[in-house]
Amino acid sequence: MRRVFIDDLGVPYLVNGAEFIAYDDVQSMQIKSVWASLQDLGGISMHGLEMDNPEGLCPANKPFNMLRTIIDTQICDACGSRPAVGLNGWVCLGL
Repeated sequence: MRRVFIDDLGVPYLVNGAEFIAYDDVQSMQIKSVWASLQDLGGISMHGLEMDNPEGLCPANKPFNMLRTIIDTQICDACGSRPAVGLNGWVCLGL
């Protein structure tokens, strides 16, 4: 398989002969999260959360890698104003 990244669109895909697989990775998720924040959108929808490494197996010790990327990348005017503990002890600011 060969990974290709389209810089103008901020998306990766894999190619293996005639086989094509579109997906998101940390780099594309960061780009999408920053864009959504800068557009003042109310949030980001994520399909297939159950496929986001919930057991932390691959990559090792990184459960919910895509979800954590979204959280870590968000730009928020209210950050730091109202800390609250969320699911699994994650700290969510500005909600």
